[in-house]
Amino acid sequence: MPYRVTSTVHQVSSILLIQNSVFPVRDGLRRGVRYLSFLNPTSFVFALSLYIWHPVSRIQHPPFSFPLSPSCISMYITDNIAGLVMVNSTKSHHSHRRWSQNFLKDPNIARKIAAALQLDRPSLIIEVGPGRGMLTRYLLEGTDKLLCVEIDPQLAENLPVSLDNPLALKVIEADFMKWDLNKTLNQYPDHYKGIIGNLPYHITSPILFKTLEQAALLKQGVFMIQKEVAQRIAADPGSKTYGILSVFTQLYAKVEYLFTVSAHLFSPPPRVDSGVIRLSFIPDAESQLLNSALFREIVRFTFGQRRKMLRNTLSALYPHFILKQLIIDLTRRPESLSVDEFVDLANQLQRIQKSS
Repeated sequence: MPYRVTSTVHQVSSILLIQNSVFPVRDGLRRGVRYLSFLNPTSFVFALSLYIWHPVSRIQHPPFSFPLSPSCISMYITDNIAGLVMVNSTKSHHSHRRWSQNFLKDPNIARKIAAALQLDRPSLIIEVGPGRGMLTRYLLEGTDKLLCVEIDPQLAENLPVSLDNPLALKVIEADFMKWDLNKTLNQYPDHYKGIIGNLPYHITSPILFKTLEQAALLKQGVFMIQKEVAQRIAADPGSKTYGILSVFTQLYAKVEYLFTVSAHLFSPPPRVDSGVIRLSFIPDAESQLLNSALFREIVRFTFGQRRKMLRNTLSALYPHFILKQLIIDLTRRPESLSVDEFVDLANQLQRIQKSS
């Protein structure tokens, strides 16, 4: 198709996209159609069919401004065709509630998430729950080895075929929670290792904790999870969302909240928006703890009564003669303590008990 016609069609399609993002879905097409009046019948039908047939385009903003350059058009076509391949290649697959399957369908967001995982080469990436492969495609562009762990047998079978069986890709049909992550990571001692995934909402914490156990072997992690949970993980001391999940995660990694992903960018759409976080793991995190079990107990117990002062919560665990030896203001509440202060508190209690 000549460039001028291609440009016209994509400008028209983009107008429709903009209209549909500003107005309700039922009104978007009606409002957008009036912009098509200058087209000849053939171009009108082509542009309209492209809009109707293209489920991915209807919900994303065009990643360019007018006038369009050939390179912008090429990138836009490439990304949207990729989205269509991922959507249409699995049309016979139905999402399963028991696995909380909500598939990302915006290729621009997928590209952005993949770019957030920054590893030196040679690299190994583990993708948790690749689903229909929207994110997988972009991960393959920047890694030496990609291991995808997928619990759904049909998706695990379809994924390599939909991506033309790339050599760097290995799909493992397994439940990530039962899969031996430590063994796999140790098989690649010379690789910089990262983990990424659009995590099922109902098992976000178990997957996160399993990942944190391997912090010494991992460089980075990028997860798309429920927005509220992402905000809690990245929360600072003193905020209302700061809690157990914040402290446990930030002990093992530097946490960054990157951006929000709207619910309508998934199929089927979840009830809430998602948030993307990046974890830069701290290799020797547990070495600063004298007793990791005691640390976890202190964090859980104090946050169980987060509005109470430390003096009141800790008195249920320790006698007065131990508490009076602590070098910390016991009138403070747990939500005001940083991760380092929790580490120091647990270590003090361990030393005092050992010397008593």
